[in-house]
Order: sequence, then C-alpha cells, then structure tokens
Amino acid sequence: MKKKIISIIMVIVMFSLLLSSCNTHTHSFNVISKDDINHYLECECTEAKNENHSYITEVIKEPTCVVEGKQKLTCSVCGFTKTESIPKKEHTIERLEDVEPTCISVGYTGAEKCTACGIRTKTAETVDKLPHNFVDDVCTSCGSRKGSDGLTYMDCVGRNNEVQVMYEGGDLKEIVVPAYNDEGKKVVSVHRFQGNNILEKVILPDTIETIWQYAFYDCHTLEEIILPDSVTRIGVEAFKNCHSLTKINIPEKVTIIEESTFENCYSLESVEIKGELKEIKTNSFKDCELLEAFDIPETTVVHHPAFSNCSFIKKVVIPEGTTTINPSAFKDYIALEELILPDSLQTLPNLALDTCPNLKTVVLPRTTTKSDYPFAISLPLEFFKNCKKLESITLPENITSIDIGTFSGCTSLKTIEIPGGVTSICEDAFLDCESLETVILPKNLTFIGEDAFKNCALTSIELPASISTIYPGAFWGCDLEEFTIPEKMIEIPYSLLRDNSKLKKVVLHDKVVTIGYDAFRGCSELEIFELPESVKAIGGGAFSGSGIKKFVLPKTMTSVPYNLFDGSALTEIILHDNVTGFGEAAFAGSKLTEIKIPKLIESLGDWYGGEFEGCKELKKVTFEGDAVHTITDNAFSYSGLESFVCPDSVTNLGGWAFQKCEDLEYVMLSKNLEWLGLCAFNDCPKLEILHYNGTVEEFGNVEIFWGEVSEFEGDTRYKGSITQVQCTDGIFELVRPEQ
Repeated sequence: MKKKIISIIMVIVMFSLLLSSCNTHTHSFNVISKDDINHYLECECTEAKNENHSYITEVIKEPTCVVEGKQKLTCSVCGFTKTESIPKKEHTIERLEDVEPTCISVGYTGAEKCTACGIRTKTAETVDKLPHNFVDDVCTSCGSRKGSDGLTYMDCVGRNNEVQVMYEGGDLKEIVVPAYNDEGKKVVSVHRFQGNNILEKVILPDTIETIWQYAFYDCHTLEEIILPDSVTRIGVEAFKNCHSLTKINIPEKVTIIEESTFENCYSLESVEIKGELKEIKTNSFKDCELLEAFDIPETTVVHHPAFSNCSFIKKVVIPEGTTTINPSAFKDYIALEELILPDSLQTLPNLALDTCPNLKTVVLPRTTTKSDYPFAISLPLEFFKNCKKLESITLPENITSIDIGTFSGCTSLKTIEIPGGVTSICEDAFLDCESLETVILPKNLTFIGEDAFKNCALTSIELPASISTIYPGAFWGCDLEEFTIPEKMIEIPYSLLRDNSKLKKVVLHDKVVTIGYDAFRGCSELEIFELPESVKAIGGGAFSGSGIKKFVLPKTMTSVPYNLFDGSALTEIILHDNVTGFGEAAFAGSKLTEIKIPKLIESLGDWYGGEFEGCKELKKVTFEGDAVHTITDNAFSYSGLESFVCPDSVTNLGGWAFQKCEDLEYVMLSKNLEWLGLCAFNDCPKLEILHYNGTVEEFGNVEIFWGEVSEFEGDTRYKGSITQVQCTDGIFELVRPEQ
C-alpha cells in the first residue's frame, strides 16, 4: 500500500513538470496556403495565423507618354507573384514651326507635338495656297508651266493630292501638261488623249510617272513628245497608230515596252533607250517601216514578233538556254535575212517565219523535244511559209512529221533532205516551191499529204517502198519524167500527177484498182500507158490533155468517164461490146480520126459537153448496133466530120449535135426519125441539104423544131441556110413558121 501511494505521487509530480515545460514553447510557423491578398501559416503545435503579402517590386517595362509601364510584385514570405501597370507619363508639349503656303501647296499653322513620342497633340490649321505668278506662262515662284486650256483631271485612287490628266478633244495642236493642276494636286499620269487628230506636240512635266494604256492611241498627227525621266511605265498600245511620230525616248526607269506600244507608227525613225530594258513585248514596234536599227541591251528579252514589218531587223540570234518562242514569232519580218535558233529550243512554233521574204539562212536546233503536232515531233504548221529567198535548210534530226504548209511558197528552195525518222509529210508542205528540184525522202515514210509537192520543179523522185498513202495532187504541176506507183498503194488519187508536162512514163503494179479523176490530166508527153487488168475504175478527166494516143478500155468498165480524154492526143480507142455509155465530153477535143459506137449505147450528146465535141480530126463514125435512139446536145459539134449517116434506130436528133462542123457536107437522117431540131446544124456552111432515108410523105410526119430563145437554155434558134430535105421520092421543102 505504501508503494502504491509513492507511485501515484511520482506521476503527479511528472505531470506537473510537463505542464510547466509547455507554458515556455516557441512557435515555428510554415506557409500552408495563399491567395491574392494573404498567406496562411501554422505551427507544429497547431497554432495558426494569416498575414498580408509582403511585396518586393521589379520594373519590367518603363512607362512613357504613349504607353503604360509594367512591374512585377513578389511576396518575400510565400513567393506569390503578380504584375501591375505603371501609369503613362505626361506628354512634353512643343509647338511646331508653321509651314508657309506656296502656289503649289497649302500652308499649316498651330500644330503641337510631344518631343518625347513625336505624336501630334494638336492638329494644324490649313492655310490656303498662294496663286501662281505666271510670266510668259511660267510661274516665277515654282517654275511650273501653265497648263493648256481644255485639260481635265481625275483623282488617283488611293493617292491623295495626285491626279491623272486627260484631253478629250478640241482644236489644240500643242498641249502643255502642268506639274500641278489648279487645285494644287500633283499631275502624275497621262490617262486619255486618244483619237485627237489635230494634236501635233505634247510637253510633259517631270512629275509624270505613268503613260496609261491607249493614252495617245490614234493620235495620227502627233509628231513630238519627250517622256520625262520620272516616267516608270508606258502602257499597252500607248502610242499605237501615231502615224506622224518620228522619234521617241524610253526613260531609264521604264523596264518593259508593252504589247503594241508603238505599233503602226509608220514615221518612227529612231528610238533612244536610256536604261536597262527587261522586256520588249509582242508587236511593240510592228509596222514601224522607217525604224532604223537601235541598240537593244543584251539583257533584254524580246517577245517576237516585236518588230514585224520593220526594215532594219536583218539578223536574229536567239540565245542558248531559250526553250520556247511564240507562235508567229518572226511573222512578216520583211528584212530578216538570218536566224539562228539555239539547241536548247524545245518547241518549234506554228507560223514562226511566215512571210519573211528575204530570209536566206536559218539554223535550227539539232533536235526538238516537244511539238504542237498532236501525234508526232513535227516541223510545224507553215513554219517557213513564203520565205521566198530560203535556198536550203538542215532539219532537226529527230522530227517525225512535217506539218501543213511548212515550206509552202519557198520559191528559192532548191534541195532538201528529209530526216530518217519522218513518217509523214502533210498537205501543202512544199506547195509552190517552184525551184525545188531535189528531195531525198526517208526510207520509213508512209504518208504524203494533199498538194504536198504541188508546183515544185521535181524532175525525179524516189518513193520508198514503205509509202502506203499519197493524197490527191501531191505531185501536181511538177516536172517529173517518170513515176512509179508504190507497191502498197492500190488507189491512185485524183490529180496525183496532173500537169506534169514532161511525164513520159508511169509504172503501175498489178494490184492497182482505181485511178482517180484528173490523175494524169495535162501530162502531154505521156504517150504510153499500160493499164493492168486489176484496174476496175477510172475517174473523169484522168487522161485529159495527155499524150496517150491509143487506149484499150478495161473490160471491167462499162462506161467511159466524163472528160476522160478531153483535149488529149488520143487517135485510137478500143471499146468492148459491153460499153453502155459515154460521160460528158469523154473524147472532146481529142485527135480521134474515127469512132465505132458500141452496140449498147442508146444516146449521144450532153448539155455540158458532147462526147466528140471539138474532135477536129474525126472523119468517120460507125454504129455497131441499133440501140442509139437519140443524138443531141453537142454530140459532134465543132468536129471534123464531112459526112454522117444516122442509124435507122435514131428517133430524136437536135440540140446543136453538129453545130460548127465546118466540113460537114452530107447527112443522112434516120428513116424512123420522129423529132428534128434544126439548130443541130447551126453554122455548117457546106451543108446545103439534108438527106432522108424515106419518102416525102413519111418525112412530113417528123416534128420539126426551129428553135426559140430560152432564158435558161440559151439561144436555140436555127441559124443555118438549109431549106430542103432530099427524100427517096423527092424534095421536102422546109418552111419556117411565122414568128
């Protein structure tokens, strides 16, 4: 018990000591949270408290009189930060010096600004400008010339106090453009003077920067204008059709001469270029016929045809590196004699050298990689057309086609070798190359187009076996002496060798099926023509005017085509029994001496030309059958017949059938004649009487047609002197009915 009491006392004592030690504790506070105003602290003994932030200040941006400053505040206890603006400072005001007015500008007064920031704190008041003081039309104050009456002005969009000047008609021959208009606005561009046909001279101030497009268009009488150095741009067609302008200067700041700027300035003789031009565009000096050569900077890009119809451009060298030139690039360069194109040129354009009549020498790129021709690398459309002095040319190695009219009208071209890769020569390619004597064709050529070599001087041509197609007129008008039809051709096209007056021999293979119309027309020296049995059709006029003397009509043909031997040397024609008809003028004008009319022929004569019209050598006509029932329009007109016996099958005779047969003395009419047109014997001076193989009574049943004037058919009246018909039993008197 005693021990228990002692233990309790010791616990009480220890507790008392512990309490005594707590009353003497020092707090250690730590930040546990913060907001925009305070931070919050707490001791390990759980005692807590809050305090306002205690800031340290750092200036980030100093304030000015224009903008506020900025500073950073950081709490030294908790590290909380924030930024605050620093108010702007006050302006430091200074009064600006007044600007006195002049005759070209207004004055200003009362303006103030801050010396620190330069901002106007007070706007100036405007003081009206002073009047000009002109003496002899020149202001003594500003030196400006007095502007001509009739000028009008238009504000420049987006440019204050600057205007464009215009003159829209009047009777002024000389115009002075002022530097400033009456409102003191600066005149910076010439806008519209076009169509003034009295105006001769224009004086521009050194404030002008732009000559607008069409500015002096159609000012036909304008002779003199000097562009000030201030000009930076001259617009499209600005001086087009200024026919009287003799000279022009291009200011230093102008870098481009636009399209057609001086086109049709017929009197322009000189151009002074002061600066480094970058471009001279298409047709800039077109038709400036009197323009002499002027120095074009080497750095200038010339877009052809800038100088078409200019007499001074004799040589053009396109620099290496150029890949394209425009279509019609040198068209109508009337004086151009030499052109050198670089190997870098990828495309040869259409019509590039059309009508360069003095061009003698052209150097083309060795190869060309592009083409306007859709399926080939082509020597282009009418590239050398009408280059009348071009004598020879070396073509790019890799072309595969020569386009339409490429060399047409090159009248001095004498020889040409077509590169080996060419497979087609298109229509009119060498049309009217009247001096072209030699053409070397490539072995892979397959196609020659219509009129490709028409009117050339070719005396011989070696066609490769590869040719499968030749179009009509390909060798029309040449001087070929011999021609072999390629093996792959089974059709001879129309007019193929027409008017080859020296052609003596044509070799046809045994697969030819057709001969086109006019194929050998005018081949006057072609005497021998062996026709293979394969031929089934011959076109009209195929041998018209030829020298063929004897011809055997193929049995595959049942009619003789129109004009087949018209005007030819034919003396003998062998016709088979199945021939049923003759085409109009089939033998007209030929040298036939006699003709046997096949038995199946039913009628002779044609309004557009009788079969034997004009056959002056024709003396004998015999009929091998009795099918002919009609002999009419021009059948034997103008022929050499001396006598004619109608077969009794003929029932109809008339229509100038024998007109102008000057040697015709005897005609026996058919016994079965039903209708007789007496105009059939117009102008037959030796024919005095007709004979009839029947009685007077029988002839009385024949209908006689004396003829009448018809507006559509011509004069069908009988104009002869025949008044009698000798019948087997007497004379029948022909009595013209009263008109």
